[in-house]
Amino acid sequence: MVQMASSAETDVAEMTHNRNTYGADEKLPVQFYRRAIYNEVKSVGWTEMLRDGGTIDHPGEGRPIFDEVEYIKIYTPGDPTNIVDRQVNNLHRHRFAKQYAAFKQNQDQVVAAGTPVEVLAQTLPRILSLSEVETCKFLKIHTAEQLASCPDTTGLMGLQQIKQRVQRFLDTAKAEAPLVGLRAENEKLRLDMQALQAQMEKLAAGVPQTPATAGSVLADLQAGIEREKAKAAKR
Repeated sequence: MVQMASSAETDVAEMTHNRNTYGADEKLPVQFYRRAIYNEVKSVGWTEMLRDGGTIDHPGEGRPIFDEVEYIKIYTPGDPTNIVDRQVNNLHRHRFAKQYAAFKQNQDQVVAAGTPVEVLAQTLPRILSLSEVETCKFLKIHTAEQLASCPDTTGLMGLQQIKQRVQRFLDTAKAEAPLVGLRAENEKLRLDMQALQAQMEKLAAGVPQTPATAGSVLADLQAGIEREKAKAAKR
């Protein structure tokens, strides 16, 4: 059942309901999109009522005019038929800032929200099978974070065990995040040192230079290598 709404008066109630029922906003499946809305005023005009009882007609364009309006769909994880579909307001832009930024830049809104469920079929051992990934997507569960916090009533076989495996995956990834960053930095240092060493070897076997110039260049390169070694030793 699609629930159509546009009044700002329902914003707070909608936000409270979603948070209380399904957890933090970042775990809710949402989709920003654009919709063409018929503008009756621009199309056929409108009539202004004056205080003295008179009227003034403001003609329209005499043809159908549509405005491109931003809308948002907020899905209930595990229940693809329960959707809030409404015009976007500033509260939505604030609540779902990552997804909205991705939408404005024509980027993937699912990736902005967390780890795509497809990744769970690529782990060793696999957390989800390919068929389970497709089932999750049908149920509007697009990220590992959404799957870990989805209601127990979600129609997915072995849901409790799956949620436990997914949560372990997320906890492990969070714990190892600093190490992953450190490995990346060390790899960059290693490549930089290789590049400096290669430059030194080229200079040593390259075009003849004056002793002063060659010595200065080699000294600078050697100093660069020592700096990189010092950085690596501190890690």
